[in-house]
Amino acid sequence: METGIARRDLESQLALAATSLGFETGIFMADFISHRGKACFLEVSPRPAGDCLPWLVQASGGVDTLGLALDMAEGKGADLPDLDTFQPLAAVRLFAREPGVLKNVDTSELPSDPRVVEVTLYRRPGHRIVLPPGDYGSRILGHIIFRPESRFTLHEEGVELESLVEIHMES
Repeated sequence: METGIARRDLESQLALAATSLGFETGIFMADFISHRGKACFLEVSPRPAGDCLPWLVQASGGVDTLGLALDMAEGKGADLPDLDTFQPLAAVRLFAREPGVLKNVDTSELPSDPRVVEVTLYRRPGHRIVLPPGDYGSRILGHIIFRPESRFTLHEEGVELESLVEIHMES
């Protein structure tokens, strides 16, 4: 059974990935799959984050990744907290499943769930949703940041939390 990647090994692999791209200073994002104790990189990109990651990193460790990226671009140093101080959090993104005009997103069930740390909605009523391939971004409605529980997989928890959200569309 695979138990993941040792922290020092991941740090070493990330450093090697960055330097192999000529990346010396700044923030980069790496998407990878853990396989047999190694990171198999899918993407390494010099950007502060994507999706809901800025909110997740802020909630987990108090780090403003966008502000940090600006500071580094100006040549200022990075003062990061120790990774051991970060809370283990996860996020699930909320997507519209059908095209149309957004009437309402009801998240009223989420605050009573003790796992939920933050709910952020990006869209307001009246927003027009077009599904891919016409538009990939308009269907993204927001995200939920939560404290995972060990009795579930992250996927199961995400599905469960997402099921507490009601998306109403105008017909």
